[in-house]
Amino acid sequence: MANILPPPPVNDQPGTWTWMEWYRQLRQYVATSGSVPWYIIDFTSSNITDIALRDHNQLQGHQGGTAGERYHISSANYDAASRLSWDTNMGTANLTMGYGTVNQQIGLEIFRMCHNVTGSTIPNGTPVIFTGSHAIDHLTIAPVAASSSLEPNKVVGITTQAIPNGEHGYVTWYGLIHDLDTTGSSVGETWAVGDVLYLHPTIAGAMTKNKPSVPYVTLPLAGVITVSSTVGVIAVKPTPFPRLFYGTFRDTTTQTIGTINTAQTITLNNTDDASGV
Repeated sequence: MANILPPPPVNDQPGTWTWMEWYRQLRQYVATSGSVPWYIIDFTSSNITDIALRDHNQLQGHQGGTAGERYHISSANYDAASRLSWDTNMGTANLTMGYGTVNQQIGLEIFRMCHNVTGSTIPNGTPVIFTGSHAIDHLTIAPVAASSSLEPNKVVGITTQAIPNGEHGYVTWYGLIHDLDTTGSSVGETWAVGDVLYLHPTIAGAMTKNKPSVPYVTLPLAGVITVSSTVGVIAVKPTPFPRLFYGTFRDTTTQTIGTINTAQTITLNNTDDASGV
């Protein structure tokens, strides 16, 4: 047990041997670990009653943050990006990315950084196509449909966040996208868990469970994991195939050859099957 420091001498002037001895004992007393009683500490302007009882969440109340957040700095100095946390459900670490609060499940997802120059916000869960470049190292994107003229290899993926015009954002090439409407109602369909979603043939930025037929491009994009109007989940894995151009054509009219042994244009008025022609 630490010795109790005697009171300062009252009958001697500072600088005398008695005072110097008291100074020495005071210095030794303060420098000795555990020697200062908790009750003599001035708690003015503080609501900490006993540091030994303060756990992590209680300290946050004094240094910033909310319950469950693992930092002890003020919110003004706290950067949400680059946070690393463990995802018990997926068995991996989540890394909070820049440009919003997108969480990347490390090892389970592949993102692409892109830039929106379309003039309006591109919503979360929108299939997009590569349109050019912004600055040096960012792709520019726009919503895309599986039209007959589409080049499948230009499809970048599906947005994993809403990307305002003129802003950067992430597009998922492989992985899960959450908080979507996966009911199919937006395209007049009813989706179910396990449905394969294709790039919609006529609506830019939409998907369909009905496989498009020629002349539209068939491009599988994702599978439905959870059906919900607000918290739906899809698993993204675009599978572009090389574009093949072909066609079958015929004519139902009578055409007369004007001059023998002379090349003549033949007209065709029906298309039976075509892709990109």
